[in-house]
Amino acid sequence: MIRRVAIARMRPVRNAVKDVVRPVLKAGRRIRARAADRTYRTRGLMRGRILRGRAPQFTWKQELFDFAVFGWWPAPIRRAIGPITGIHLKEPGVSYPKSFQQWSGRLTMRLLEWRSVRRKRWLLRRYRRLSRPVELSVPYVYVPLHFQPERTTSALGGAFANQLLMVDLVARTVPPGWRVYVKEHPSQFYPKFAGERARFPGYYERLASIPGVHLVPLTVSPFDLIDGARAVATITGTSGWEALARGIPVLLFGFGAWYKHAEGAFYVPTEAACRAAFDRLRNGYTIDETELRRFIQAVNHVAVRADMGYRTPHELESGIGHDESVNALSEALKRWGTRSVPGDWYQVL
Repeated sequence: MIRRVAIARMRPVRNAVKDVVRPVLKAGRRIRARAADRTYRTRGLMRGRILRGRAPQFTWKQELFDFAVFGWWPAPIRRAIGPITGIHLKEPGVSYPKSFQQWSGRLTMRLLEWRSVRRKRWLLRRYRRLSRPVELSVPYVYVPLHFQPERTTSALGGAFANQLLMVDLVARTVPPGWRVYVKEHPSQFYPKFAGERARFPGYYERLASIPGVHLVPLTVSPFDLIDGARAVATITGTSGWEALARGIPVLLFGFGAWYKHAEGAFYVPTEAACRAAFDRLRNGYTIDETELRRFIQAVNHVAVRADMGYRTPHELESGIGHDESVNALSEALKRWGTRSVPGDWYQVL
């Protein structure tokens, strides 16, 4: 009897506590959901898992602690030390999913991000200072640099993952009177990427010091540069395929370009091969459009329609589901992986 009376007397207190705690937990969930949704829309990745239309689950203790400590702070400060999302780093002695999730790890990561942005801004100022307006009426070779770090150069570029080597080789073998126009990849300075890790101090000075090399401002259209070029030099980049589609020959330095065997593409891993390609270009070589169309038809015959999981706007609009992509890629691997295909069979995929 006494126990029932005590429980009855405690019920109003318990209800009052619930009325106070529930809004706090709800507000904390809203803060985390907004951060997770923002990350999902922009990059699609968060802390060791791929978001599939939902925010990650956090315990009520984490929600209560974060809201109690950070929830009432001004929005800029709350964003600065809020949930860390979309990274692929690990803290020493901490498991991967829990890395940079405590307040000390958050502050450390924000400090690293701040340093990263400062470094990219410094590199951008150096590039702008060295770039000059270019003439599109003179003969030149267009060299669009790759974004790094990325697999398109390391490992598909081999030794030419060092793009200074590629630019120097083009400048030494280009016909007399031709110029070399080099343009940096705009994503190299994007705040959310790690482009500063692949550009050391003095990188652009080294490029500009190579005889015949001119750094192109970022505001110049890449298609204008492609249309006016005698050739486009790249490792494995998309700019090479864009040049072929517009009738401009391409010099490929990487062994992993999927269009390496297309009409108009010259694979030039050595100085001798580069000089031979320039000799053909100087003698009036033009792309045979019929052969290029045959290559495109062959690619369509063996290609697989799938979503690679990058969550780009193009992939989101394609409407291809995750399971459908996995099945399509699995069937392609079984179909082509069990056959004896000459050459680089993995490029057929």
